[in-house]
Amino acid sequence: VLFYHSTIINLNLKNNYEILSFYLIDINSIIINTLYITDSKYYPFTIKQGTKTSLKLLLVENSSFIKCMCPLRIYQFSMNFNFNITIAKSTFLQSLCPFNGGSIAISLDSTRVLKSSDSKVLITAGQILMTRTTFEKCQSYREGGSISITFKNVHQHKNSNITLFMINCAFMENYSQRGGAIITLLVDDVYISKTKFIENKVNRLRPSSGGAIVIDGASYVEISTTIIANNKATYRGGAIYCAQCAHVHLHKSK
Repeated sequence: VLFYHSTIINLNLKNNYEILSFYLIDINSIIINTLYITDSKYYPFTIKQGTKTSLKLLLVENSSFIKCMCPLRIYQFSMNFNFNITIAKSTFLQSLCPFNGGSIAISLDSTRVLKSSDSKVLITAGQILMTRTTFEKCQSYREGGSISITFKNVHQHKNSNITLFMINCAFMENYSQRGGAIITLLVDDVYISKTKFIENKVNRLRPSSGGAIVIDGASYVEISTTIIANNKATYRGGAIYCAQCAHVHLHKSK
């Protein structure tokens, strides 16, 4: 199913069990509620934004993705105001992706914006919230066994600020070549609390880092009341690997 150029302002899906694939281009607001998808090999949701449109809201809640190929992919989108992406009360089980992010991949490369003739397109702020969601036995052939959130060139915009909140989630037995459960690149602030990372691993034979978590280029990282156990890497950070992070705070965790 293809939706293009703000044809759907609010896409609300409930109790759909036989969806093959949605390709959503330049949609302003997407709500996915009480959705169950299993054994899908067709990339259930691909969301693409151009340089002149903005994804204001993406909400996925009370949904399950079981044995799906790349369940949720958001890429090449640019914003000129706040955006909000929320994943809540959902389950991702045995997802598989040949690219980054076994279950969820959020990618922004503002190089296209900087080269665009429309100089008004600027990224000012964004929030990504993941709460009460489970990721289990998910795999990426590249980076981020469950989740990959990567941004490029966003810091060329002076007022940009992108924040990730991860609260009451569970990551169990996920794996990839780097960042067994999660990888973030140039997310400004990362807050992880009341979350479990159990038996995630890097399965690359060559040295690779971050058995559970890789955070690269963050200004502030806070991990609190979180359990991190039996994760494995083949190089640095069997549990957590932070690279070029200005401030890292780990407390009340084990």
